[in-house]
Amino acid sequence: MISHLNKKEESKSIYRTTESLAFVAVARAAWLVGPDRNDPTGERKLFLPQKINLVKNPGGLAFRISDNGLVVFEREPIRGDVDELLSSGTHATASSLSEAVDWLSQVLAEGPLPSSEIYSLAEKERIPEHALKEAKRKLRIRPRKRGFGPAGQWVMELPGVKNDEADSR
Repeated sequence: MISHLNKKEESKSIYRTTESLAFVAVARAAWLVGPDRNDPTGERKLFLPQKINLVKNPGGLAFRISDNGLVVFEREPIRGDVDELLSSGTHATASSLSEAVDWLSQVLAEGPLPSSEIYSLAEKERIPEHALKEAKRKLRIRPRKRGFGPAGQWVMELPGVKNDEADSR
């Protein structure tokens, strides 16, 4: 069986598989494949045991896909808790979150901006998307649609800032 994890990152991986523990619970072994969140290139992937009750946990494997499409595994096994390995980097570190909060506050101080423009600016400033999303939550920023239909545009603004243009729908 191949499945995806749901987006409830705060839950343990065993509860995130197809939104039911039953699929993993019935299996003798379940494995996860995901990005190594600590790899700045984004090319390193992890193949990790989510659940194994046949043998002692053998550890996982790290791999990359080469330019010619071959899967190239690293020699050393990956040890550690699957949830910690998968979540490391998915939440902003204190410094990256602080930087993202400060940056986003400054960017939105002049008023609302299109969400797409904010993500583009953040990428240019090398602010990780996960840090930007956590900064949005911390600042209680809710995207709002300005305009109607396909011509409408999603914007972000700091809470409590009254802006007639963004409020007129």
